Amino acid sequence: MDIGTGVQIAWRLAAEEAAAQGAAELEPVHFVCGALKLAEMPTSFFRDAVPDTAMVSALEENQSKLRETLEGLGVRVPDHSKPLRHELRSLLRKAHPRQHVERTAVIHRSAASKALFAQAESAAQEAGEEELTAARLVEMLLSNPDETLASALAHIGNVRLDAKAAAGKGASAWIDAYGCDLTRLARQENSNEARVETIRRDAVCRVLAEALFTGRGVKAPAVLLVSRGQRPASAVVNDLAFWMVSSKPPAGVRRGSILEIQSAAVLNRESKGSPEARLEEVFRRTLTSKTTVLFFDDFHRYLSPSIVGKGLARRLQTLLNDSKTSCVMGMTQEQYETHIEQAVAWHKGLRLIWIHDARPNFRL
Repeated sequence: MDIGTGVQIAWRLAAEEAAAQGAAELEPVHFVCGALKLAEMPTSFFRDAVPDTAMVSALEENQSKLRETLEGLGVRVPDHSKPLRHELRSLLRKAHPRQHVERTAVIHRSAASKALFAQAESAAQEAGEEELTAARLVEMLLSNPDETLASALAHIGNVRLDAKAAAGKGASAWIDAYGCDLTRLARQENSNEARVETIRRDAVCRVLAEALFTGRGVKAPAVLLVSRGQRPASAVVNDLAFWMVSSKPPAGVRRGSILEIQSAAVLNRESKGSPEARLEEVFRRTLTSKTTVLFFDDFHRYLSPSIVGKGLARRLQTLLNDSKTSCVMGMTQEQYETHIEQAVAWHKGLRLIWIHDARPNFRL
């Protein structure tokens, strides 16, 4: 897909931001700053810098759509865009002190930025667009912000942090092919404070929330939920999703989503591509987000050689270890004893949480 002129200018501005901060690579937040600068530019700049009248008109149209997208998400230009840029710069300076390193004239995109562009291009193709526009890129950036961007958005106020719903169908269309967004479904349910209080008192939900959301700057181990009774892992994770979207979410949760990945969609041998390729696609899609939790129910199916062979289990273990995305898996005690208990390789990097039948104040 062609890269639109607006994205090319935003890319150049992002590179200037990265160079000024001494960054080794172009991160998604640099592209946010570049897009915000593009939105703030006076149209007279285009007429002075670009001699081609047709290109000036295209740039003005690109900028207009970009501003509409930003303001649709609550980022008014320049009232919010300038404070947001300044906040991002401040957070980046604190998180990544200036690096005095030798580099070529070109600063390349990071893996997270490449994944972001791939997602934006996929969304643009699904929408029938001929080129990747700055507006589409911003939609993707704000629909799946990393911790730095989410923190900056929270500081300036008036911005819908739950930007995913407003960011266009392409931003979340991929999950429909593999499962569902449990937090999106939870938002569609009626508010129920009594249920929230019950969930907050539930020992398993509390332990799971602490494992996932305490110390979000640190890579959390993958969580394995093992059911000892009638209460399945899916019930616990659905309760957590309902708690996350309530007015009293778990500590450490500013925003986030739980995406359930259904084994039937990943392991279907009749679908296009291999199960390994589909798993890699799932993890690639969530590469840019530190606020997403992936839930793999029926986890034993990924470990059964009779279903998937031996290679898939090894590939999944590598993806779990290397990914920055938080992951939760679910299985029964019998399945645990069959597939995990004697498999020493799976013990490292897994946080085991046992599920007892529903007793809100049961102590683990």
